[in-house]
Amino acid sequence: MQNNLLERFNTLINEILDECSVIDTPTVCNFISTPEGKKKIVELIQKKVIREKITIGDAINSIEMEYNINLID
Repeated sequence: MQNNLLERFNTLINEILDECSVIDTPTVCNFISTPEGKKKIVELIQKKVIREKITIGDAINSIEMEYNINLID
């Protein structure tokens, strides 16, 4: 059952990433353009959702803010 839940979680993450907007999250969209980058982003999203108890969308926005050089203070 745990594997099934993880598979559904990953499927949902990937479905949301498939709708990536280069206007809203250009850095995340750039990362997911390669298989290695997408794997890393999916792992980061998983960790943020579980550890910070936030939505997948909020995790994507958080990652964008952390990695987008134009948004760094």
